[in-house]
Amino acid sequence: MQGSCIVTLMPGLTRPEAAIVALLHKGGDRSKVDTEDVAVEAGTLAPGLFSWVKYPDRVDKEIVRVALSDAKLKKMWTIGSHAQGWMLTPEGVAFARVNEERVGHQAQTGRQTRDPELEKERARMLASEAYAHAKDDGVEAVTDEEADAFFRLIAYIRGQPRQRKIARLENAFREDAELGPLIVALAARARLRGETS
Repeated sequence: MQGSCIVTLMPGLTRPEAAIVALLHKGGDRSKVDTEDVAVEAGTLAPGLFSWVKYPDRVDKEIVRVALSDAKLKKMWTIGSHAQGWMLTPEGVAFARVNEERVGHQAQTGRQTRDPELEKERARMLASEAYAHAKDDGVEAVTDEEADAFFRLIAYIRGQPRQRKIARLENAFREDAELGPLIVALAARARLRGETS
């Protein structure tokens, strides 16, 4: 039968779930990724799942875009859009990391070695007023302005640009022994501040 294809590499994963794993493989935990790049990776990871009906050897970018949009709207696993590029939320990163083993090979995202820019960012956050204030007096003592400065935000940065800046650092340092708990607590406040101020 023309167009039939058996998907075996990612058993049990839906299209949005498979797209999230592909986005992680393309570095979507650190920066925004174009839909086309996610589509190419998704086609490699899950042959047939994102294919055209008549030409199953071709990846349908629109199916990938819809999967990423579904992951954003239904699961809140992504930030972005087709026009702006896609990035994973911390929840999306967690899901993708747990499920990437179902793909059958190790992700090539570079997470084994630290990014020098992220190392500079980590040093900056450890030297920040927010970190010192939280360490001395608890997270509740950190002011909104200190929390924004911790993420390099200013009051007029709203919407997806704000979400992206917060997610980039939260994704990078959520598991960090020194910064993780503070980042999680301040990320929630910084997101809320972007909605209300």
